[in-house]
Amino acid sequence: MRAPMCWDKVTKDNEMLLWTLKLVATRKQNRALRIGEFKTVHSSDLIAFLRYTDKVEDACIIVVNPKNESVKEQLMIPYSKLMNMGNMVELLGMYPAQLRISASYLAVEMAPLSIAIFKPNTAPTNGYTTYKRVV
Repeated sequence: MRAPMCWDKVTKDNEMLLWTLKLVATRKQNRALRIGEFKTVHSSDLIAFLRYTDKVEDACIIVVNPKNESVKEQLMIPYSKLMNMGNMVELLGMYPAQLRISASYLAVEMAPLSIAIFKPNTAPTNGYTTYKRVV
């Protein structure tokens, strides 16, 4: 029943609609966000968790800053397949910096009231990938 739907708000300039469509597309394009296992990531100020499958390239780390101020934190990622110094890609385009996993830690600086979904970049660079043994 779609009668109560506000059809006048289904426009290309509706930010909430565009954000929802982006989240739906990100979920459809990333296997771990649909069927992956769930692990919490310990954090004192952020909401963080990991979704993963049997393939390292599916892993997604979701980080949310619910506070009204910026938060900088080191997150220990409980997933041994993520390689040391492996590059991470942010899927929503909301995080400005390139990140790397360093000894199972991910250093993030989250803007106020923001969200980021990080995924390992397993693509070879100059013919080499840090994930060559686990992909």
